[in-house]
Amino acid sequence: MSDTIFHVQIVTPSGGVVYEHGATHVRLPGEDGYFGILAHHADLMASLGTGKVEITESGDTRVELALCNGFVQIREGGVKVLAEAAERRERIDVERAREAEARARKRLENDSNIDRGRAEAALQRALMRQLVARGN
Repeated sequence: MSDTIFHVQIVTPSGGVVYEHGATHVRLPGEDGYFGILAHHADLMASLGTGKVEITESGDTRVELALCNGFVQIREGGVKVLAEAAERRERIDVERAREAEARARKRLENDSNIDRGRAEAALQRALMRQLVARGN
């Protein structure tokens, strides 16, 4: 793995800058699977799905975030992520995520007049938050 540091910024509409720091490696959840980024990566814009973001900072410090849908722009200056939602592992309220999971499951099981796509996205978001909070 390269030890060259590049700038990483993750922003959400409601939370502003969720993460901003130098990194040596980033792993993001693309719509078609995970992909890694090192310094001097080719310029790229891509859609992101729901999943875990893994960032390796200098000194092998690792940061993990739960991310829900968005876009990434990779340029020589670094990596910028605009996500619908993103939350650092240490800030995830596990009980709140469990409650969100229960609500989403109940809607999917009991309510035929719902937007299924939205309810399924809420379920995936709640499950991912719990997974990241456990450190998996």
